[in-house]
Amino acid sequence: MPFNSYVKMESIEPGLLAGPQSQLAQLIGTDAFWVEAPVPLDRLDWIEIPGVNGFQGERGSAVTVTQTTGAAPIVRKGTILRLLPELDTLGTQARVLIEIEDPLLLKEGGAPGLPLLVGAFVKLEIQGKELDHVVKVPRVALRDGDHVWVMTPDDTLEVRPVTIVWREPDSVFVSEGLTDGERVITSRLATPEPGMKLRLPGQETASSDAAKAPGAAAEAEAAPEAKEATP
Repeated sequence: MPFNSYVKMESIEPGLLAGPQSQLAQLIGTDAFWVEAPVPLDRLDWIEIPGVNGFQGERGSAVTVTQTTGAAPIVRKGTILRLLPELDTLGTQARVLIEIEDPLLLKEGGAPGLPLLVGAFVKLEIQGKELDHVVKVPRVALRDGDHVWVMTPDDTLEVRPVTIVWREPDSVFVSEGLTDGERVITSRLATPEPGMKLRLPGQETASSDAAKAPGAAAEAEAAPEAKEATP
């Protein structure tokens, strides 16, 4: 079947007799390139892979492919084609096959730019499944692994357990235990006690009684609602 390609290697010379089993050349298709990518086993549930976890689409999660080449990186879009049947050599990560369409920018009407070449080292960002009704919290706000300090409406401390569904280097996504707009304390408190009075840095006391017992100064952030995370 004819296909668009370029010649990687040729093994033929003038006068050579070619037989049915002769290898004359190696061709590389130019319509799309494939990339094998390792994925931690505990992340497979978070991406869409054809034929895995009930996902029936022909193409899975979208992938952003980036190659660093000096000042201007090369960026392409790809999709997950399938899950490969073997783990990596250490047996700790699965492998997925990603397809990148028109890597050499040969299609008519395509945007100008540098081609993505075979053998290049690339960075892959796989789009994860959308998470509904979760709150993004700075990682520094976690206490004892799965608790946060909340500044209540009456400016007191509440220690609250939370359910973490996704972790990133600088933040986590919480599905239970926080609601949109609540104040999460990110600073340290010398002797935290549930119910103790808190005040924000620079907050003026409202009465003479408050002036006598102003409470511990605490830095707090409003918990914004987040709707998706990317592995």
